[in-house]
Amino acid sequence: MISCRELVEFLCDYLSDELSPERRDHVDQHLNHCPSCAAYVESYTIVIQLTRTLPPAPLPPTLAQRWADALATQKPV
Repeated sequence: MISCRELVEFLCDYLSDELSPERRDHVDQHLNHCPSCAAYVESYTIVIQLTRTLPPAPLPPTLAQRWADALATQKPV
C-alpha cells in the first residue's frame, strides 16, 4: 500500500484517470484504509467542481505581466 505522502503526489493523475491500473489500485486501497486521505480527496474534488462553475475572470494586471515576462524568457522547445 502507498503512504499518505505518495497519495498526494499521485492525486492529480488519480483524479484525471491517468494512473496505471496497478497504481490506481494502490491509491484505492489506501483510500479505503485511510479516512484522512479519503476526506482530503473528497474535499479536493469538491474544490475542483466548484471552481469549474466560476465565471472566467481576467488575471490581475501584475500577475498577467509576470506571466508574460516568464513566457518571454522561455527558450523554444
